[in-house]
Amino acid sequence: MDEITESSMRYGLYINTNKTKFMIISKEDITGVHININQIRIERVHKYQYLGTVINEQWDNAEEIKCRIGKARDVFNSMSASFKSHDLSLHLKIRLLRCYVFSTLLYGAKTWTLTKATSNKLDAFELWLYRRILRISWTEKITNIEVLRRMGKEKQ
Repeated sequence: MDEITESSMRYGLYINTNKTKFMIISKEDITGVHININQIRIERVHKYQYLGTVINEQWDNAEEIKCRIGKARDVFNSMSASFKSHDLSLHLKIRLLRCYVFSTLLYGAKTWTLTKATSNKLDAFELWLYRRILRISWTEKITNIEVLRRMGKEKQ
């Protein structure tokens, strides 16, 4: 455990240097930066997870989007009985999809800077969901346009 100094006691502030890490967010590669607190070097990290969001030094959202797709896929798979049910209408399945899966997928999306590649990954995942709901096998030769038509959606 770190030694509590007199100055930290005076101001009521204590920094646990064992748990403290720092990161520099920049598009450029910055090296040779060190931070010391009470003669203890603080570890520099290149990425970390904060409030469910993966943040990295380049502020690249590709890894975060990949992580979000994985979490949304887990939610979809955990609810697969509902999505495969013959008792629920397609309209209700779409509402469940929006409520549970898309809300998990799009958590923090307002901060994303989308590239063509990440946008394509999101589109592919959306169509993967629709094909599972419609029970379309991967061996069937059905176009994405036809899948969207069956879901009552239009290509944007």
